[in-house]
Amino acid sequence: MTLGEGLRQLQLKLEDARRQLSGRKGGAEELKKIEADVRDQQEQLRQQAKNIQDEFRKSLEVLRQPKELRDTINAIEEIKKKVTEFLNSFENPGDALKALGDAQEFVKRSIQELSDEIQKNLDNLQGDLRKATEDFQRSQRDILNEGRANPVVSEIIAKRQRLADLEREFRQRQKELTDQINGERKKLDFVNQRRALEQEIAKLVNGSANALAGAAQSLANALAQARGLQFGTSGVSGGGGGQTLNITINAGAGSDGKQIGVAFTEHLKRTGLISPSRDFRLNPV
Repeated sequence: MTLGEGLRQLQLKLEDARRQLSGRKGGAEELKKIEADVRDQQEQLRQQAKNIQDEFRKSLEVLRQPKELRDTINAIEEIKKKVTEFLNSFENPGDALKALGDAQEFVKRSIQELSDEIQKNLDNLQGDLRKATEDFQRSQRDILNEGRANPVVSEIIAKRQRLADLEREFRQRQKELTDQINGERKKLDFVNQRRALEQEIAKLVNGSANALAGAAQSLANALAQARGLQFGTSGVSGGGGGQTLNITINAGAGSDGKQIGVAFTEHLKRTGLISPSRDFRLNPV
């Protein structure tokens, strides 16, 4: 079964459950459980589908680039992928922020090694071109100097042919080396332009920290609409042990702020916004 078929089957399962449980005693509660389970499965399948689609488009984008650059592009993408996976492995954005230095060092060293390797190839090719030019010029002089004391017509004709063959071979070799040199220069330029990858990685980590506060505010807003409450997030604060998300609840007169707070905290735990590594402070007012 394909991912697309799996998603369609889950949707059909959900619609079937709604038809069967609608109006039945206890059906609403059972339907909630089924809906939550189906949503989880759908989210997993959609994430898998997105990963496949993203990888395909990346591969297509590489194929659109000049052939001599593709290995270098793939190497850069592998560096970025490895660092991104490393930073995303942390449950707490605060821990990811602390690991940012290691990630940036990895990027810097990897890019430098790639650059050094390309520069070495470029230097070798330029050396080969110089040697090929010197060999051509020396062979050319040797042919011209042969039999200068007693030139013979037949020998002169033979010399011209040898010189023509020599130059043709040299020009072919010269073109091959020049093309390779230009290719290595393009690679080097491409790698040097990707040195900003360190800054991109930093933005990735900072973005995940900001997403924590944004997700909490969205959840708070949804609960506020359902309960008629007022919520506010004062942002995410970082520390040596991780991050703290501060949320204030205005329960209003006659409301049990503590009970509401406990229910809200449990909901945040279920959604994964708070965990043993992610501190949470609730301030009923």
